[in-house]
Amino acid sequence: MKNMNKPKKISEKVIFENPWRKVLLKEVKNKLGVSSIYPSTTHSGEKFATMIIPITKNKEIVYCKEWRIGIEDFVYNFPFGIKEKGISFEDNAKKEMKEETGCVSNNIFYLGESIFANYDDTIVKYFVALDCEIGENNLGDFEFLEVMKSNKELFEENIKSGLINCPVTISCYTLAKLNLFL
Repeated sequence: MKNMNKPKKISEKVIFENPWRKVLLKEVKNKLGVSSIYPSTTHSGEKFATMIIPITKNKEIVYCKEWRIGIEDFVYNFPFGIKEKGISFEDNAKKEMKEETGCVSNNIFYLGESIFANYDDTIVKYFVALDCEIGENNLGDFEFLEVMKSNKELFEENIKSGLINCPVTISCYTLAKLNLFL
């Protein structure tokens, strides 16, 4: 692979911040000295998030139909959340799984990680939970979701058809499949 030079960052300015997100404008200069400004997002706290695939004893995949502000529509995804300070990645994933789906499991495996998106610095750590038992979920005030279940074949058909199109959900599912959990 050819060794490429990274653009040089000239400046960075926060243009919006709330308790969850920051929106930045970053000015960079390329090797020709030409500068350009790009938007970027980050989390106000930790820059890590977790996502977990709950799988029941009957091999059903549990996931969420969740409303997301960015697209102002529903997406299908696995339990996901920004890592809270003071707890491990695995415990954060278990907490999100319980809150969003009501699922509990002590059979958790780490799958890998990826970036969240090209213009966001969040790193997502992926997990799978086997032999899940489903109980009551405990949603936050701004979480609007419905818990869904399906077998592997239907889930994959929904990816192929574009119904499930969240990139981190597809990454998490792919890592679970490549690691032979599905």
